[in-house]
Amino acid sequence: MPGQPLQDGIFGFAEVTLDKAGRFVIPVEFFERLKGREPMRILVDPQDRCLELRTEGRFQELVARLARLAPTLPPETVSVMMTEYLGYSLQVQIDNAYRLTIPKRFRELLGDDEIVLIGAGEALQIWSRTAFRASQKDRRRVLSQSVPSLTHAILGVMPDEGATGEAVAGAGAVETDA
Repeated sequence: MPGQPLQDGIFGFAEVTLDKAGRFVIPVEFFERLKGREPMRILVDPQDRCLELRTEGRFQELVARLARLAPTLPPETVSVMMTEYLGYSLQVQIDNAYRLTIPKRFRELLGDDEIVLIGAGEALQIWSRTAFRASQKDRRRVLSQSVPSLTHAILGVMPDEGATGEAVAGAGAVETDA
């Protein structure tokens, strides 16, 4: 069944430190959502902000989605996507001590042993702590500007189809016997 990132996703936050071998322990809540014994795939985020860790199954779903999109994209975009995003990825495995070793070429991109893990739907994002904190204000500004369009979902109250933003007649009214 294709993944549903918001229903089946990985969510959460953790700060960890890489050891001298470039390893860190995957927190249990992430390990369980990642199905930790499955092969994993590590990629560089397309915006070059962080690394992404995906199960091999989620990676194959991503490849299928991008393959469907490819005919609508300029050839140079497809070429760069194939080389820099998908092609630069590497299969990795979580060891028996729940540790993931970040390969050297990816550690060099992070540039820091202090890292932040963000469960972001289909992928576990791996940020340098410095880069995460430096960009956090911008992300929160975007979220703040998006709140009006997200309010119904955040509050768990979905508008009726066709509603124009005005209160639905009778919504919240309490019936009484008169």
